[in-house]
Amino acid sequence: MGALRRLVAQMSSFGDVRCGEPGRCHTWVTAAHEPALPPAGDEEYGKVTQMATRHVDSRWHKLWHPHQKLWTWDTRDRIFKLRGGERVHKPLYRALIEVDSLLMAARALPLLPSWMRSRRSRQGGRSRVLYIDCGVHKRGEQVRKVHEWLHDQCDLSILGFEANPTSFAEGSAALADLSDLDLRQVALVGPDVSGDHVTLYVGTGDAKGDSLFSERGTSSIDVPAERLSKILADDYPWFRDATVLLRMNIEGAELFVIEDLVAAGITDSVDGYFGMWDDLSKIDPQRDEVFRELIDARRIHTTSFNDRDMPYALRMWAVKVALEAAIGRTSPGPASP
Repeated sequence: MGALRRLVAQMSSFGDVRCGEPGRCHTWVTAAHEPALPPAGDEEYGKVTQMATRHVDSRWHKLWHPHQKLWTWDTRDRIFKLRGGERVHKPLYRALIEVDSLLMAARALPLLPSWMRSRRSRQGGRSRVLYIDCGVHKRGEQVRKVHEWLHDQCDLSILGFEANPTSFAEGSAALADLSDLDLRQVALVGPDVSGDHVTLYVGTGDAKGDSLFSERGTSSIDVPAERLSKILADDYPWFRDATVLLRMNIEGAELFVIEDLVAAGITDSVDGYFGMWDDLSKIDPQRDEVFRELIDARRIHTTSFNDRDMPYALRMWAVKVALEAAIGRTSPGPASP
């Protein structure tokens, strides 16, 4: 316990607290609103605290997760298990997020030359960009954010997927104003699936836990299934000449999509990979090791871009740099005078 407290104390030393709106302060890695933690007494705060107390054992865990990095769900749960209530939980949890956000931003620094190239290339014309979002869910926040960032800067096409029919309907309504969006109710599968339908296991709550893995669901439905490589070949044959950005949050099925891209020989045609891709490690740790070996062998590196990243300004800066750097690496640059 003492070692953790010393570590957290070191984490907290990175915090630079600045005031935004009058009478309200927030840490500089967060957005103007403060979403990090429900207030004490709030129903959600109680749920998180109870979950932590119920599920966390007494042994200290590894402080780094290959997908989640420093801000792990395990560390979060252990923080909520500490005595002291919100007075202790809130600053420690915020310190954890701040340090992880700083590390995320540091990983984006080597991308700045390509990011600057992307900025300069706009002088020579609009780059053609295909952004693929696997796991749009009900609101499609990441789709909307990419549209906001890139729509006026490049020739943007967005291809989105949501397997759950209810979530697809709500996502279609939420994103109906985006003219550059092609949203499909499809589960993406790997080369081992030959049929045109697959079983989707439906979780509880907001349907964000729906998965092709039975461990994630309490009921199941049949949904249309396709391979991403075939969709690209049939409907987006120009993708090889464009900047391709791929974000996935599909509850472990990231493995199947990567296997499909490997089998089709087009992993190198994707210029930027996004998402945390941590769900398989919770479902089947041994299979996740194979997955990590696969992406390491293909030199696939991801930038986290999930719901938990959205409220934090520094994390969004890192995502935007990664997106635009991918465009900069593939763009021809401004025309010579």
